Amino acid sequence: LSYVVTELAFWAVALPGAYFGYHQTTGEWLSLDTDRAQLLGLAAAFVTGVRFAVPLRMGAALALVPTMQRVLKLDAEGKQTN
Repeated sequence: LSYVVTELAFWAVALPGAYFGYHQTTGEWLSLDTDRAQLLGLAAAFVTGVRFAVPLRMGAALALVPTMQRVLKLDAEGKQTN
């Protein structure tokens, strides 16, 4: 569950960040009318950055496990306690 929370948070920041970052650097909004070669280049750069962040996301998910257990009140076996 902590992995799901971490991934949702990451993508909720990464996708809008990339979209607005593109606008900030070029001054134009990204659209499907953009040149296909340019879109492929942007996608390759985005995927490279996302791959770089995988260990950080996994570390964040592992660090979030105790907090998730405490919030959901789960014991070591994953069963809910009162």
